[in-house]
Amino acid sequence: MYKIARIAIFMKSINNRMPKEKNMLAVSLIKEILNKVSEDFTKETFFYTESRSNKKIKDINSSIYISNFVDSDEDLIVKGDIILNISFYNDSMYYYLYNGALKLKSFNFKGYEFEINSISINKEKFIKSNEVVFKTMSPIVIKNKKGIYLDCNSKEYIESLNYIADLTLKTIRGYGLQEKLEFMPLNFKKKVLKEKIRDFKEREYYYINAHTGTFSLKGNIEDLNALYKTGIGYRRTQNSGMVEVLR
Repeated sequence: MYKIARIAIFMKSINNRMPKEKNMLAVSLIKEILNKVSEDFTKETFFYTESRSNKKIKDINSSIYISNFVDSDEDLIVKGDIILNISFYNDSMYYYLYNGALKLKSFNFKGYEFEINSISINKEKFIKSNEVVFKTMSPIVIKNKKGIYLDCNSKEYIESLNYIADLTLKTIRGYGLQEKLEFMPLNFKKKVLKEKIRDFKEREYYYINAHTGTFSLKGNIEDLNALYKTGIGYRRTQNSGMVEVLR
């Protein structure tokens, strides 16, 4: 069964500012949304214990879009809408995300204040061919088994992409890839993400190689439709891996 929708949450910054590192903002906002329906479900999804986060693969994919902003020294000066886009595979996740989003009216993240203005449900496309061209809505992050973030020209890239795609589908829908994926970068450019991590002591920011733009993916039609919903690569809940069908 294919769900045909994804959720878009439209927000405004109360003080017209937001942090540059949007990955943890996305995670925090999603937790707030889920908490509005069930705190137990949020804990089951994100935590091993009260204080220890888990790294299990989640049926949540996100991207944050800012319609108009200026990059200042410390943060972003936002002059337009902020949109959190969320996609998912299973009906149960849709229930928690949609109903939680309806109940959430405002949101605070590390002193940045936001108000929720509206929610829309956007129809997804259905992939009918074994080859699709995707464009990124949030950066694609691929790493190897040693934890090294890869450039798309690396010989390990397609193997590592297949590995995480197979594991993602196996975790979320119960079985992995039915055919090996073939990947071809088109207008696919490197983008370095940075984030502050509490336990990272070497420097202020932790840097992550990622890519944005367009790429071709060939494989089983059912797998391609599932990946369209689940997102592609690592850190999918953290403003990464969301794609839209270009053709």
